[in-house]
Amino acid sequence: MRNLSPLRLLSLCLLIALGGLAVNVMAGDPMKVKMTLVWGTDEENPKDPKNPNLKRADPQMVEKFREMCKWKHYFEVTNTVTTLAPHATNRVRLSPKAEVEVSNLGSMGLAAKFYGENKLIYEGKSKLEVGKHWGIAGGDKNATAWFVVLTPL
Repeated sequence: MRNLSPLRLLSLCLLIALGGLAVNVMAGDPMKVKMTLVWGTDEENPKDPKNPNLKRADPQMVEKFREMCKWKHYFEVTNTVTTLAPHATNRVRLSPKAEVEVSNLGSMGLAAKFYGENKLIYEGKSKLEVGKHWGIAGGDKNATAWFVVLTPL
């Protein structure tokens, strides 16, 4: 068995935790996708000078995180919604250090590339039901983590 890096292992766990792997997209339909940047930490009230108004992440979205990850608290850093025409791709900046490139693959689902500090961190595809979550995670400084969650609307 191949050794998995901690990032790949965490990503695999997150994909399993969030997984909805059924398709609910018609080949010619535009697709709306909500992209949420979440910060995981053990601090109950973390201070982020760049984002002083952190709010707690949606409990339903992070319930699986709590089962599989060690962090006690999850905060929504930012979220945005993009609309993708059939077979279109949009690149969206979620923070000064995080970007997501999403592609509407029609009946094949959704493809995404996650960039941290302009470096490709993860690339994948999934067939998702509307309202189901798909995400990727990575470690951050001070024993915290970030999560990017994609939710077709």
